[in-house]
Amino acid sequence: MKKSVFICLVSFLCIVLVSIILFGICFVVPIYKNTESKQIVSALPTIVIDCGHGGPDGGAVGADGTCEKDINLALGFALREILIQNGYQVVMTREKDAFICDDHSASLREQNVSDIHNRLKIAKSVPNSLFISIHMNNFSDTRYWGSQLFYGPKNKQSITMSEAIQKRLVTTVQKGNDRPLKQMDSSVYIIYNAPMPALLLECGFMSNTAELNRFKNTQYRCSFAFSVFLGINDYIKGVKHV
Repeated sequence: MKKSVFICLVSFLCIVLVSIILFGICFVVPIYKNTESKQIVSALPTIVIDCGHGGPDGGAVGADGTCEKDINLALGFALREILIQNGYQVVMTREKDAFICDDHSASLREQNVSDIHNRLKIAKSVPNSLFISIHMNNFSDTRYWGSQLFYGPKNKQSITMSEAIQKRLVTTVQKGNDRPLKQMDSSVYIIYNAPMPALLLECGFMSNTAELNRFKNTQYRCSFAFSVFLGINDYIKGVKHV
């Protein structure tokens, strides 16, 4: 009986001693807060994703009836998800199949003009932003394939961002694509007038059945979006060292 009491007493003293030691460690050693990491995340630009067309404007149409506006939106959602998972803030000019036009717009032309101007207004309202407009290409000759990027002329960083994204696309999902970068002219109002780094990404050709089928595949869209994300990251890292 006495031996049992002695063992219990020793056990109790050991527990008390360990608790004192642990308390002392916690009290003496400061808790490390990674404020630098938080600063890096907060310093990241907001990515404005513009999914081209929508509503009554379906864009290009594939041989099987697939509308460009639907592929654009699916790609936009895939890119948004990847960006958010990696600490970016994202704004989308549209999240459903609709125009972003003013209520008083009457004719289809007026709605279209209002939609285009409102997309740029959204982009301009976001401080420290990058603007990426997602589209699909189309041509009478069905053999053509591959993405092509058009950069905005108002911000000199637009071409640098386009180069970074193009490099990632070519080395990952579109090997052999040698389409050159081009400066956007005034025919595309949003990209031409965007004050922030901006580009229009023609992801592929609706008129090429094989390429269209790839973009209709969820896995390929995610791979394509991931390559765009890597290009954005490469661009941001490069800008920090300029």
